[in-house]
Amino acid sequence: MPKWPDHLVDSSRLYTFLTDHLGISGQSVTTRKHHLAFSMERAVERARQSGQIRRYTVKDPASGDVVGQGYNRDELVQFLSRNRASIEREDQA
Repeated sequence: MPKWPDHLVDSSRLYTFLTDHLGISGQSVTTRKHHLAFSMERAVERARQSGQIRRYTVKDPASGDVVGQGYNRDELVQFLSRNRASIEREDQA
């Protein structure tokens, strides 16, 4: 299997990326922080569906087989920076 591109976040590891982005991981994930990370995950999916964020398909260059899907790391960070306050308000509602 080819090396995963560094600039992409594997969509199956999005929650882990979000907890790292929030500065929480492992034992420090409280219920409140888990809900916030989950709300951010849902917001990313809604943004993808509305075309605000793109999810890229990663293919094996040798075979052309799809090996996964991922989000551009910089686009995710920008989206989360712009929308964190509204995501937190939604999470508290």
